[in-house]
Amino acid sequence: MNEPVRKIYVREDLVKARLRLIGVTLETLRAAVLFGESERRSCTRLDPRILGGILGWGRTVRGLREELVPSSWTAEELHMFSLTVRPDRGVALMVATGDDRAGRDGASPHTRHKKGEVFFELLRIRDQLSFLPEDDALAAPKLPDEIWTLLIARKNGIIYSELSEPTREVNGRVAFEGERIILPMIDTNEPVGRRDREQDDDENEGDLDIAVERI
Repeated sequence: MNEPVRKIYVREDLVKARLRLIGVTLETLRAAVLFGESERRSCTRLDPRILGGILGWGRTVRGLREELVPSSWTAEELHMFSLTVRPDRGVALMVATGDDRAGRDGASPHTRHKKGEVFFELLRIRDQLSFLPEDDALAAPKLPDEIWTLLIARKNGIIYSELSEPTREVNGRVAFEGERIILPMIDTNEPVGRRDREQDDDENEGDLDIAVERI
C-alpha cells in the first residue's frame, strides 16, 4: 500500500501563512529557539553533562510562553508535558528535541528521545474516557484539539527546527508524518554565552523514504 502524501511547508511566505492559521509567527518561534540556545550554551564543562539539554528545552518552553502568554495563551502542565495553549484551546504547542531529520525538507523526523508511549497513551485515555463528565475523577485530561511540536535539532553549529503535528509512536519515539512547517535554519557558529565545547549535536540515524508534497 502506498504511503499517504505529506504536506511540507518550506517556502518562507507559505510557512508564515500556515503559522498564522495556528496563531504564531515565525519571529516568535525563532525568538524562543534562540533563547533556549543561549541558555544551553551558557553551560561549560564544569556543569553536569545533562544540564545543557535540560536548559535548552526548558528555556525554549519559557521563551514561547513569554512571547504568547501576553496574547492570552496559557501555560499548562499536563502530566509530564509542558504545553502552551491558545485562548480558544484549539491549539497547544510543546517543545522537543528531534533526530537528524528534524527541520529538513525530506523524510519524516522523530523525537530524539523516547516519549511516544507516554504521549500517545495520554491521547488514548482521553479518547476512551471523553464520555465522562469533566468533574469525574476518572475523566480524561482535557487536551486541545491540535497539539503541535516545536521540534529542534542541532548539527555543526546550525539549528534546524520545524513545527509539526505528532502522528504515531515508533519504537518509543514520536513520529511526525503529517503536516510539517520547516523553519529557516539558524547559524550559531558565532559565540553565544560562555560555552567552551559543543554538546548535544544529533547523532546520525538512518533515512526513511516516503512520498511528500512540498509546498
